[in-house]
Amino acid sequence: DRLEFTVLPSSGGRYGISSMNIHKVFQDSYGNIWIGNYSEGLDFISHTPPRFNLLPSFGANVNSDKGRPVWSIHTDGNGYVWTGEESKIRVFEDGELKRTYDLSTHLKSSREYISSLVRIGDEILFSSYEDGIFALEINNGGVRRISAHDSQNYANCFAVLPDGRVYLGMQDGLYEYANGELKKDKKISSAIYNLIPNGITVDRQGKLWIGTYGDGIFIFNKEGVMIHHLDESKGISSNAVKQLYLDSQGCMWIAGQDGLSQIADTDRLNEIRNYGYESGLDDAHIRALQEDGEGNLWFSTNNGISRLNRNTSKIDNYDYNDGLPMSSFMDRAACGTPDGDLYFGSRNGVCGFSPELFSDTGGRIPVQIVDCLNINAPKDTSIKVAVGSAGVKEIKIPYNMNSLRIAFSVTDYSLRHTVEYSYKVEGIDKNWISAGREHDAILRNLPSGTYTFLIRARQRNHDWNDDNLARLKIVVTPPVWLTWYAKAFYALLITMSIWIIIRIYKRRLMLKGSLEMERRKSIDEQRLNDERLRFYTNITHELRTPLTLIIGPLEDLDSDDKLPSPYRKKIKTIHSSALQLLNLINQILEFRKAETHNRRLTVSRGQIASVVTEIGLRYKELNHNERVSINIDIDNSLPEIYFDSDVIHTVLNNLLSNAVKYTPEGSIELSLRSVKIANEDFVEIEVADTGYGIDENSLPHIFDRYYQAEGMHQASGTGIGLALVRSLSNLHEGTISATSEVGKGTVFTLRLRMFNTYPNALHKESAVRRPASEADENEIKEISDRQLVVLVVEDNDDIREYIESSLQSKFKVLTATNGEEGLNIAKSHIPDVIISDIMMPLMDGTELCKSIKDDVRTSHIPVILLTAKDSIQDKETGYEAGADSYITKPFSAKLLASRIQNILDSRKSLAAFISSGLSGGHSGCDPATTGVDEVPHPKISKLDECFIQKFTRIVENNLTMAELDMTYIQDALGMSHSTLYRKIKGLTGMSGNEFIRKIRLKKGYELLEEGHNVSEAAYSCGFNDVGHFRNCFKNEYGMSPSQFIKQNHR
Repeated sequence: DRLEFTVLPSSGGRYGISSMNIHKVFQDSYGNIWIGNYSEGLDFISHTPPRFNLLPSFGANVNSDKGRPVWSIHTDGNGYVWTGEESKIRVFEDGELKRTYDLSTHLKSSREYISSLVRIGDEILFSSYEDGIFALEINNGGVRRISAHDSQNYANCFAVLPDGRVYLGMQDGLYEYANGELKKDKKISSAIYNLIPNGITVDRQGKLWIGTYGDGIFIFNKEGVMIHHLDESKGISSNAVKQLYLDSQGCMWIAGQDGLSQIADTDRLNEIRNYGYESGLDDAHIRALQEDGEGNLWFSTNNGISRLNRNTSKIDNYDYNDGLPMSSFMDRAACGTPDGDLYFGSRNGVCGFSPELFSDTGGRIPVQIVDCLNINAPKDTSIKVAVGSAGVKEIKIPYNMNSLRIAFSVTDYSLRHTVEYSYKVEGIDKNWISAGREHDAILRNLPSGTYTFLIRARQRNHDWNDDNLARLKIVVTPPVWLTWYAKAFYALLITMSIWIIIRIYKRRLMLKGSLEMERRKSIDEQRLNDERLRFYTNITHELRTPLTLIIGPLEDLDSDDKLPSPYRKKIKTIHSSALQLLNLINQILEFRKAETHNRRLTVSRGQIASVVTEIGLRYKELNHNERVSINIDIDNSLPEIYFDSDVIHTVLNNLLSNAVKYTPEGSIELSLRSVKIANEDFVEIEVADTGYGIDENSLPHIFDRYYQAEGMHQASGTGIGLALVRSLSNLHEGTISATSEVGKGTVFTLRLRMFNTYPNALHKESAVRRPASEADENEIKEISDRQLVVLVVEDNDDIREYIESSLQSKFKVLTATNGEEGLNIAKSHIPDVIISDIMMPLMDGTELCKSIKDDVRTSHIPVILLTAKDSIQDKETGYEAGADSYITKPFSAKLLASRIQNILDSRKSLAAFISSGLSGGHSGCDPATTGVDEVPHPKISKLDECFIQKFTRIVENNLTMAELDMTYIQDALGMSHSTLYRKIKGLTGMSGNEFIRKIRLKKGYELLEEGHNVSEAAYSCGFNDVGHFRNCFKNEYGMSPSQFIKQNHR
């Protein structure tokens, strides 16, 4: 390999080696060279090559600190750089001097400087200060004077227009150079009279721009007429224009004495953007402008060179700290070569550089803490720095030495002048504090505590990078009187003082007899509560007898068919109020029993899930508020436990009624589940609502006797409901608790021990789940004995009373004045027939009919629509809503009664059809799922058909369950006991358990057909007794199972 050697000369200047007497040379980890010599100290050579270069031959030697002034500079199309100096013009190529033209013999003084120059063909047109305009022959060096007609003054600026014309801005106006002569443009010159042109250019629309020193910018059209005048009042940064520059994008830049202005569109002069100190400039006195190949704008100032990034509008400033070898740049002395290099002239020569060397991204700059000094001492002394956990430096100082000077530096010495620092103290400072180029920070009067000092560094004109932070942990120890044990002593001393004061105060109160007063007050309050409770109890006992005498006769009167209708309504109102009063009295008596411990707990073993489900379903069915939904979440897998059914009913009725009362909209959740607490199993019943809620001050007192929370949503009451709940919960050896948040709702939780046998309570046989046969018989009797119910929904009082009076001899009649009221009554009473008008307020008859038919609880109820509308379209609308019949007004009572009877007979036919389908070996409505033959049958709605299918599937899927009854099925279907029985009776004409038995027998019928023996068929379809199966089978099919087998296998 070939080795190349470079000789570094010795000079006393700034850029050379200080002495040739070299002792040692060292290269650090960054590649910097350190040279030690005997007599002149230490020399440093950076590993980073300089980005700014001084053109040669400007000074005594290349290392001279001072060069010669360059007043003007120009580059031609060949890449040559021409410089105008004192009585000289030089030409450079690729940074090397090619030729010098000495002009001293042609100028009146050797000190005359070349103020501006431009190449025109083979000539250089230049102007000397106060000596006129000349032309220099490039080839032979000849010089000729170009005389102006009426002026010998010099030109401040030249401008070569795109069409080849050359303009000169002179002391007395604008001149044009053509055919070797100067010609004054008098029209334009008169417009800028007495102003010195400092900049001339033409925009892309052909308008001529002239910048002056003192009066802004004048813009002329192609005919030489001034069309605009821009000055500081119009938005430019300065009236003292130094240069005008049109960039490659057609944007006009204005170099001013007080900043830089930009006009992006030369046709929109009202949109001007200025750049000054607030934009990031170090110096706002702009001297010269030049665009680089990337479209960024470079400009010189008094102090250095700056760059404006066109994409980000970010300004970067460069001065001697960045390697710039000079300052004090000249007006308009800037140019760019075709290869992208830029040159700027100054009082100390020409600075050239390549913009490509200036990157927007800076690398990571490691920074380190060098020293830590204590400035509280008479003389700054170093503090010992230790290395703590995770390699973090750490110092520990006493409280009286809490002012520090922390020194820091970057590890690369070549960056020392281009690096800026910022720091902060975590625990004190929220934001970073700029240290500029200072290499230390002073922290004064740090309070006692632990802090982390953070320091970061960045290269100038780059963004901060937090990846290389230096950290110093600072621990300032507190004085003795502020240590933790001192503070603990103060707290103990204050506590003891307060305790002594309180004790003395209490003793004084005891001496004054305050304790006796409190005791008497407590006794009096207890006596008052007992007297109040005794009074309530006596009153309620006295009220029960007359209430009994009131309710009994009222019920007798209500059942009297001869009682006139108006009196019947009044009697119903009185009867309802009397029952409400009786319920309140019973609640007070129950509360009194619990308070006096006369209430005995009577438990039986059974399924608590069934009791809770029945209570929840009853409230769900009676809920008439469409904005409130009642949800039931029951864990049916809970085992049988001992519990008092009456207590559970009373507690849940109180909690659910409160939830309904204080929940205007939202939801109420009743849930039952098992929980394990401290390794013990509990049954947990929870009532949660999304109502008004209870404030935190009232919540601890809601279970107190007679307590009623205050608030805008408080309803009237006695204040004993929740007190009774707590008393009964305690009686049941359980716990009741409540959580609440105002505006979000309340949650009540009752917990009972799952395996508590209650040895001290009364025990009785389980009565939670009635035997199927007993329940069936009772339900059959109830349904068979009760009078058929007709609901009349009519808003016209006369017609409603007429229908009621005409039907009450045969049916029990319920009435409603609008569809919404009628829907609520239908859901709660499950009538046998509904008669409804169509045109009514709140909800019309069509909507009522559709709601009835869409609810599985009421979908089986026949609906007769009454209306005065007799069109076919109106009748079609009614039938599409699910109506069973349509009667137009006027109508006769006989017709109405006949139509009702026909519908009831049709329902009986439907029930017989379903029953016969099961008896014939089928099981429901759909041949695939329920077993009904696909033959014509009375009309049944899709909802009722699906209900029968679902009921049948539940039975068929649980045939082997011996205890399968209506209670189990009502849980599975989510319906109450009474609603389910009425639904089955209305659809099939049978009780629920009769229907279950038919499905079982149908399954036994199929098994016998398949070849199973009688015992297998009996047990497979859920009969525990083969004899009972034989009897039921014979009653259903007219032959015994044995006879059926013989007949089937012939």
